[in-house]
Amino acid sequence: MKPASVFVLSDRPESSSVWADAFQQHGFDIVHAQRFEHVTAQAGLLLIVIDLAQPLTESLQACRQLRNLSATPILLVLSTARSADILAAYQAGATECLICPTSPAVVLLKALAWSMRGGWMAQTQSDQSLPNLAQWLVAL
Repeated sequence: MKPASVFVLSDRPESSSVWADAFQQHGFDIVHAQRFEHVTAQAGLLLIVIDLAQPLTESLQACRQLRNLSATPILLVLSTARSADILAAYQAGATECLICPTSPAVVLLKALAWSMRGGWMAQTQSDQSLPNLAQWLVAL
């Protein structure tokens, strides 16, 4: 069975490599783009992560456009904890927001939770290459 894919839209090279390593170590394929203009519709995505160093308006626009393309959960990484920014992110279509700095472990656990809700885990339970929750927690 093909692993689930995580789409990462990030223009932060240091974050991009952390996201890619963390997800790949836990059995996910990674699709990466640095700019929204490079985004194409992707089938079979488990999660979309938006982590842009651009102004918030750019992240919100990317979130809106991705939400129009897909019902996939969108995790938007924000640089501030301002209530107005968080509200704007949810209004733009984010499923959830995290505030920088954030741990890849938190994002991985959220991806697992979303996959369980979406039925992806049920489809791959027989796949021994996918770690169970206890293995994830120990590995992090």
